[in-house]
Order: sequence, then C-alpha cells, then structure tokens
Amino acid sequence: MRLKQFVPVLIILLAISGGAMLAYCTNPQSNPADIRGFLWPNPPQLDPFVLDTSDGSPFTNAQLIDRWTLVFFGFTNCPDICPTTMSTLNQLHNNLSENPLLKEQLQVLFVSVDRERDTAEILDEYVGYFNPEFIGVTGSEESLENFAKQFGVLFMKVNSAGLSRYSMDHSA
Repeated sequence: MRLKQFVPVLIILLAISGGAMLAYCTNPQSNPADIRGFLWPNPPQLDPFVLDTSDGSPFTNAQLIDRWTLVFFGFTNCPDICPTTMSTLNQLHNNLSENPLLKEQLQVLFVSVDRERDTAEILDEYVGYFNPEFIGVTGSEESLENFAKQFGVLFMKVNSAGLSRYSMDHSA
C-alpha cells in the first residue's frame, strides 16, 4: 500500500528532474563554464577623490581601476561592529584570494571616519592587525563626507554627556 503512494511522487520527481535537465542542456547560458558571476551593467562612477593612506601616500580613483575593492567605513576606536566586520573581511579576503584570477585584483579598503584620532600610525597598526594587505585611508572632513556620500554612508561625531570622550556613529 505504501508503494502505491510512493510511485506517483516518484514519477512527479522524475518529471521535474527531467524537465530541469532538459532546460539546462538546451540553454547555452546554463553552461557552468560560461558563468563568470554577476556583471553590473552600468557601474556607478565615483567623483574624483583623494584620501590619505596610512603610509602617507594619496589614494585616488586610480587605485580602484580594474580592481575589485571591498570598502568598509569605520574607525579604530569602534568597540564592536568595526572589529567584527574587519575580521569577516579578512576571512572573505583569504577565501577569495585562493582564486588566482582574483588574488591580484582584490583589495580591502578601510575608510576611517575619525580623522581626529585615527592618525596614520594608528590606522596602519589597526588595519595591519586584521590583514597587512588591507589599505587604511582617511581624509579631511570634507573629502570623507564627499566620498562617503557617494556610497550612501552617513557618519557623525557623538559627544558623550559629561565626558571628554566621543564616539562616531556611522552606517554599518
């Protein structure tokens, strides 16, 4: 009796599988060798910018050409989101770098929104802790705001009541 109930389900599954296999074989775009990934048809163009790297050299649009860049906005005194994200980016970078085609074209850019505290030395140490290949940048208030706006990122300095310390609120 159970076998009689199972047979119609098996026939349906075989029909679905056969249809999927037929669609796969007759559709040339389904060939896995042809699938390279998602191609963004009209990538957004960034306005020209100049940020300062942790080694003191300028970072401009030119460093983004023909590269995959993972961009993260944060600051080195961030207690939780930034270090967690930087750790995740390190794992992702290591996994993607196993692909020889991506290894040379992949970079991670940490944009510090706290120019006041994140000096070149502090930024270099922080970014290097997660991965020495990561690039740490910051800039003047105006250049950071213009750069962040192009990514839809918001940030602002938040003073702690009664304390001389402050924090930075930013898009995660």
